[in-house]
Amino acid sequence: MSIMRSLSSGVSGLQGMESKMDVIGNNIANVDTTGFKGGRVSFSEMMSQNMNRPNASGENAPQRSNQVGLGVQVSSIDRDLNQGSIETTDRPTDLAIDGEGYFMVNDGENDLLSRAGNFEFNDEGKLVTQDGLSVQGFNANADGEIISGGAAEDLSVDFDDTFDPKQTDNLNIDGNLNNNTSTSQVVSQVQAFTTDGGDVASNDALLTDIDQFSDLDVDEDVVEIDLTDSEGNELFVEVPVEADTSLSELRDRIADELDGDATVSLEDGILTLQSEELGDSELNLSGMEVNGAGSVSSPAFQVAQEGETSSQRVSSTVYDSVGEAHTFVVEMTQNDHGDWSYEASFLDGEEILDGATGELEFDESGNLVSDPRQNISFDPGNGSSDVSFNLNFEADGKSLTERDANTTAQVSSQDGYEQGELVDFFVDADGFLVGDYSNGQSRELGQLALADVENPQGLSQEGGNLLSLTNEAGDLNIRTASDVSDTGISAGALEGSNVDLAQEFTDMIVTQRGYQSNARVVQTADQILNEAVGLKR
Repeated sequence: MSIMRSLSSGVSGLQGMESKMDVIGNNIANVDTTGFKGGRVSFSEMMSQNMNRPNASGENAPQRSNQVGLGVQVSSIDRDLNQGSIETTDRPTDLAIDGEGYFMVNDGENDLLSRAGNFEFNDEGKLVTQDGLSVQGFNANADGEIISGGAAEDLSVDFDDTFDPKQTDNLNIDGNLNNNTSTSQVVSQVQAFTTDGGDVASNDALLTDIDQFSDLDVDEDVVEIDLTDSEGNELFVEVPVEADTSLSELRDRIADELDGDATVSLEDGILTLQSEELGDSELNLSGMEVNGAGSVSSPAFQVAQEGETSSQRVSSTVYDSVGEAHTFVVEMTQNDHGDWSYEASFLDGEEILDGATGELEFDESGNLVSDPRQNISFDPGNGSSDVSFNLNFEADGKSLTERDANTTAQVSSQDGYEQGELVDFFVDADGFLVGDYSNGQSRELGQLALADVENPQGLSQEGGNLLSLTNEAGDLNIRTASDVSDTGISAGALEGSNVDLAQEFTDMIVTQRGYQSNARVVQTADQILNEAVGLKR
């Protein structure tokens, strides 16, 4: 009987090694199968036979009987559920689960699970597996809302979908306006007043000592000067020649007559007039002569700097209620330091009904202090309703400024758009299928469902990278990637097989040696039986 037990044990060992080799062979065969989870064989000993101990003294014996094992059996073939490597494919419909859970697909009757995400869209716009099974998820409703948590459905995309146009409600301008872009008119003497035959005259030099004046009769002669102020008004200045009349007094008389319209300075013998107003100016000193016995070789005056008003022009597209684009232009003009005005217009001449002009005021620090929001309304001229939108010079934490820096004023944003056609899509980390439209907008079209069960080892393999539900697997939970901690969807990638070839070849060597050893047990037992049979000879 004992020889027969060893034969049975050896045979069970051979059968066990055969089963393990089958699993190893299947693992190696699927080393490049998308989402494949390798198998692992676990063994357990078979029941043992109790052998009586004739001389055992019952309760005083260390053991009741001697036991002989009857071999080995396969206790389970488990799946290795560890994550496979994520391999980039750059195909937008290739998806990989980085974390827990399974894709859920439907064959028309039953829900099946899979880790293989090599999907495509069919001719009906449904996302399907390579075998045509529908990928399950949650589609957006008519209002563009995705309500997850309920029953999953076939995930699909309408590739003829359009994005409705939106009228512009806000147009934002920010950046900086250089506070020195405009200039004021400057009139300056060409040659300096001199004394003593060529030395530059000081401010305190007397008129009677100035080379340009000759034969002045003190207390009799009058210096007469013709001026034009910034507005073009003609002014006349008289400076009586007295014994103590100096160049600085001549300067002061001119300044008094201009009465704040211009700044009059005298430096290095040169008389200079600068308009207090920025921009175009008529300021000028057109002539100087002596009324009396004396004379003056009138120094020439010229415009040293033209008064010019600088402006900054920005433009953007705004949209009416039917999505038609209109080119909107805003020209901002500096009137004075801290004082700008704007004028709005449309490139194609659309009529502005309200808000075409306005003022922009800045404080000493260059910060905007006037109302940062102006309302613009215009007639689009295409039969659609009038459009009204806010022209914002301060929005989203940014504001228009006026400082001594480069001009960077620009239209930073506007919130209208034309009608858009669906041109592309992508899947984000939470499994949302997002559509990109030709008008630059995007929106969520659906979300992939992820499923899990209480006992993944209880799922039944159905071939084709599919797993079916069983009672042993437990209840099916339908969720999304955003609901599962540390789980995300990688688009343009696939999860590779988690088979480790080095480990499989190592196991193959051990299995081969185990099979050889069990075969030797059977062979040896057979030889012993032959000896026993030969005892009758």
